[in-house]
Amino acid sequence: MSNPTLRAALLPKPKFQIIFSCIISLLAVAITWGVSSDNSPFHDYAIWHVWLPNIWGMLNFIPSIFGFIVSGNVHAPSDSAIMIGVIVQWFILGFLLSNLTSHLFNLVRKS
Repeated sequence: MSNPTLRAALLPKPKFQIIFSCIISLLAVAITWGVSSDNSPFHDYAIWHVWLPNIWGMLNFIPSIFGFIVSGNVHAPSDSAIMIGVIVQWFILGFLLSNLTSHLFNLVRKS
């Protein structure tokens, strides 16, 4: 891909990738706070509808493991480490998803 025109058409711009990834990370942090915090307005809903916290917990399994490792206690993970893990995990997933989104926008724009 030495041709700059071909490269520009196939690869998304880094600014779009970073902004898109940050938005996905912030949404993940907001969902995590809404599902797991005692202060969130969705706390009562999350108590009575346990499927939402369970699904979100399964999606964030790796940050939970990171929280257990950082805290050193298997019974109480570090909340700040879990949030850092959530941010990193969803930033990476958002970065990968930004490539797909950029390609779809390019296809729609060209047709």
